[in-house]
Amino acid sequence: MAAFLKRLDFLILSSVLTSFALLVCLSFYFMHYLPSIPQPEVGRIYRYSEHGRVVYLNYREQLLYEIDSWCVFVTLPFLVIFHICSAKWRR
Repeated sequence: MAAFLKRLDFLILSSVLTSFALLVCLSFYFMHYLPSIPQPEVGRIYRYSEHGRVVYLNYREQLLYEIDSWCVFVTLPFLVIFHICSAKWRR
């Protein structure tokens, strides 16, 4: 049982870290390579602002960023709760 809990703890932790790293990488990519004015002809109409710089995303980029944001902020509390509970179960 303890080995299973350790593996599950590692799986959740790696999921959180991977999602967070993807979120940071997407932010850097968006800020450096996307236009700062909307381009409706190609679908870049979704405003994204980070540290005062504004860029415009298309629907797929915006959806990817939103889903990854939710993954980070949903799995992080789950990781903390699971880690606390699994410490009690290992006793």
